[in-house]
Amino acid sequence: MMNAAIEKKPHQTISNPVKNQLHSLVAISQLAQQIDLPSFHIKSQHKGSLLSKFKGRGVELTENRPYEDGDDVRDLNWQVYAKTGRLHTKVYQEERERPVYLWVDVGPSMQFATQGSFKSVVASHLASLVGWYELKRHNRVGGVIASANSVSFFKAGKNRKNFLRFLHTLCLDKYGQDKQSSQTLYEKLKVLERVKQPGTAMFLFGDFLGWDQTCKKHIIRLSKHQDITLTIVLDPIELNLPSDGTYAFSNGHEQTLLDLSQKKILENYYSAIKNRIHDIRSLATYPNINTMMVFSNDHPLQKAFQKSEQIQNIFPKEGA
Repeated sequence: MMNAAIEKKPHQTISNPVKNQLHSLVAISQLAQQIDLPSFHIKSQHKGSLLSKFKGRGVELTENRPYEDGDDVRDLNWQVYAKTGRLHTKVYQEERERPVYLWVDVGPSMQFATQGSFKSVVASHLASLVGWYELKRHNRVGGVIASANSVSFFKAGKNRKNFLRFLHTLCLDKYGQDKQSSQTLYEKLKVLERVKQPGTAMFLFGDFLGWDQTCKKHIIRLSKHQDITLTIVLDPIELNLPSDGTYAFSNGHEQTLLDLSQKKILENYYSAIKNRIHDIRSLATYPNINTMMVFSNDHPLQKAFQKSEQIQNIFPKEGA
């Protein structure tokens, strides 16, 4: 359940709908103290699945820390409670060293919205929320920023300064100036191979334009050792294009005219996006993969991580 104070101000964390601003991403750190993200039903047996309902525990007790909301009651140290009268949680070595990586696509297709905020802004705010939440839980957080022509890798660290460097890079103006991508989606995803520690939690945010079977096989291969959550970020118009007319789309610098009166163009478009969504959603049948979906006009902190399985009526199921 979201904190009531958050619901009263549904847009308080996005100060600019077309560009990431550091103060906005930093402000989410306060909100991350007030909420608990939903438990992802990760089927993994990886130890230290911090966002799984059944959190794995390592074999070595390293310290006791004050109890925080959301801690597993099985980890409470009752001996410390008997001595101090205060609840403390046992911290195990594997839990403590579980890395979390945030992969954010800020390429040209993500610099778009007809409602709400740019998809890149929504994705960045969701990544920021997860990052601050994990730092609150004493986990190491790293990231990947995938743009049109480059992929920036940030090694996981425990401190706030390390994460602020990642957020600052998300706010660079250069990402909004990219016009065409010289990298395939697979090339953007391949950098995740640099994460070697088994049991790492990976959160991916993007529209996954360019998704193909090579991408799918790559994610499945990664999931053999990592826990992966893919969040599809779309603008509502992508699922319901206007018809019978010519429409102008602009990136703020150039304008493109799109003729949607041709039935064949619409059929090809809907077939492609339907296949992309269905193929990504099908990954949820694998043991260590979750899939989610949000829209550009959803407030990230209210609609975050709505399971894509709950969105039933976007397209008919295959074979329907």
